[in-house]
Amino acid sequence: MSRVPQGRAPADPLLDRLERARRHAGARFAPGRAPSPGDRAARLELAALITDIDALVRDLKVARGVVRAQLDALIAKTRAGDAYRRTAALRSAAGGRGPATQGLFR
Repeated sequence: MSRVPQGRAPADPLLDRLERARRHAGARFAPGRAPSPGDRAARLELAALITDIDALVRDLKVARGVVRAQLDALIAKTRAGDAYRRTAALRSAAGGRGPATQGLFR
């Protein structure tokens, strides 16, 4: 599994496509463009769509952060469990004592 450099989120194709669609839609009706007579309804619908896309992107980013935090917690628990099992194996091999006292009390 590849690691992503800290400080930069991994590439998410869905978020990239949504943000690209929002930028493209916003550029169609940029303030500097001359409106045509039938543009009012299209502008209102586009504004609603852009708002929906922005909300969806925000929700996806929050969900991705939650999943990443849960995954990090699960990985930490797994590593802690592995470390506990390794030390438990060392203790049981030493007769219930740690490896430092293994040869002192036999």
